[in-house]
Amino acid sequence: MRSAFQIVEKWCNEHQLSVNPKKTELILFTNKRKLPKLQLPKLFNTELTLSTQVKYLGITLDSKLNWGIHIEDKIKKACITFYQCKRLVGKKWGLNPKITLWLYTSVIRPSITYGSVVWWPRTQLSTIKSKLQSLQRLASVAATGCMRTTPSAALEFLLNLRPLHLVIQEEARAAALRLRANGLWKQNTVTTHSRILQDTLKDIPILDAPMDRTPCHYVFDRDYNIQLTEEPKDSSGVNEVRIYTDGSKTSQGTGAGVFSNALNIKISTTLDKLNTIFQAECIGITKAAQAVAARDVRDINIKIVSDSASVLQALQNNTITSVLILECHNALQSIAGKNKVTLQWIKGHSNSLGNDAADELAKRGSATKVYGPEPLLPIPSAQIKTWLRAKTEEIHLSEWISSENLSVSIHGNNICRRETSWKHHYSNTAKLSILLHPPFDSSVLPNRSLVTPTQLSSHRTATTRKFPSPDR
Repeated sequence: MRSAFQIVEKWCNEHQLSVNPKKTELILFTNKRKLPKLQLPKLFNTELTLSTQVKYLGITLDSKLNWGIHIEDKIKKACITFYQCKRLVGKKWGLNPKITLWLYTSVIRPSITYGSVVWWPRTQLSTIKSKLQSLQRLASVAATGCMRTTPSAALEFLLNLRPLHLVIQEEARAAALRLRANGLWKQNTVTTHSRILQDTLKDIPILDAPMDRTPCHYVFDRDYNIQLTEEPKDSSGVNEVRIYTDGSKTSQGTGAGVFSNALNIKISTTLDKLNTIFQAECIGITKAAQAVAARDVRDINIKIVSDSASVLQALQNNTITSVLILECHNALQSIAGKNKVTLQWIKGHSNSLGNDAADELAKRGSATKVYGPEPLLPIPSAQIKTWLRAKTEEIHLSEWISSENLSVSIHGNNICRRETSWKHHYSNTAKLSILLHPPFDSSVLPNRSLVTPTQLSSHRTATTRKFPSPDR
């Protein structure tokens, strides 16, 4: 460490800069309660002092790495932020419940989950769970205007809010998968936080398959053009060839189609059910470029027509993080060196003969049975988020049913967590929250029979999501 400080001093002297030693923090990570007398390093002839905690990239690191100080600091700041927002909300006036929940889920909650991939094990402690639940209860009560004795777990179930400690663990799983896809994850058995990836792959084995994510590639020079405005002309010009691409996703599967009358291209590609329409559209453009390269077409104006503006916008970005988009870009670059290539957007189902032909080929591909190991393509990020959310909701439902200190109305025997239930009934939150309130006296709620979750579980058990497994 002394040699490192000497390098810093040498560099500062060469560039006529200086470093303030008093603003330089030094921390020793150890579980020892009593530290021996240490000879601390010096910076510019000033001896540094040990700190009990430091902040790095928004994460508070304490000397024992138990993350308690970081979580308490984040919860305190989140409460202050929410109380500032709460001035806009009253029981009978102010923002509607939908906007109130949006403020919590989109502004406050991300500040809590930030960096959770390193400190998520702390959320397994009951004390931390209680503090996190208290924070989420503030948003639940503000959104519903319910009675102060309404249970927090019931409000979470009613508002389709997953418990905050489960949300933190879900974000940690997503971050671990993202780091692994970028080649930045190091698995070890020493630190407890790194087991999150192993546990996730054990619960959802298909996540061991390749992910549609790659380290960021920067693209500033393209040999092909992208036109996102529709061109009224639907016929090839002089020395111009049009190739139409399309994608299709049905209950049977996913497919991509490529059609060109001038080059006699009729391609119908079959994909599996896990692939999205975005991936199908991207594969269609890639197949079109590969078909042009296979025919060794030269010195021709080629227009690849697609009705997917999202794929064209992804190709137009200067940063590429998708494996399929990068493959499509490279295929277009290979033919753009020999031809003038333009990607043209067209409105879908606009009575274009070429687009209709490509759509028919794509539907034929989606209706064809897949042969071979699945998944055929890297798993899209959207599908991975869906699986992680489903796993979190499965755990939440299991905790809700096993809870012993709640009572729910038998009227809610068929209650299930649906986003549409909240969107449909958010104007009647007082009526809904009373259904999940602890038992009232018969004079308050006459003719209302109540059952406990234990009795309810005999009629309805937690559903276990069966995730697909990759074929080897």
